[in-house]
Amino acid sequence: MLTESPLYGVPVEEIARVCGVHQDTARRWKRTGNVPPAAVVAIRALFEHDLGAISAQWTGWSVRGEELISPEGDRFTPGMVRAGGYARQRCAELDRGRLKPQDAGDLFAKLLES
Repeated sequence: MLTESPLYGVPVEEIARVCGVHQDTARRWKRTGNVPPAAVVAIRALFEHDLGAISAQWTGWSVRGEELISPEGDRFTPGMVRAGGYARQRCAELDRGRLKPQDAGDLFAKLLES
């Protein structure tokens, strides 16, 4: 967790890479504490895994490795997120009686595997 300033403990090289600035600029930001808000958002999102830095609606959500983690601790892979629209469509088809439950389960399982 970052303490004193939003850049505390973050290497100059990483600040420069993430924010697309020269290392001298990153050093100045660390030295003066005068950091542009967009840079603070990027640093918090990447180094504190805090998506709330991007938008308040994402407060409590984080990204760890290749997983999106909800405030409740549920983990979602990219395939699971992409399957969300598909799952809603399949549920609607089940509700309308166009699809048998066993067919929906098989199709959804195949999608999650990809």
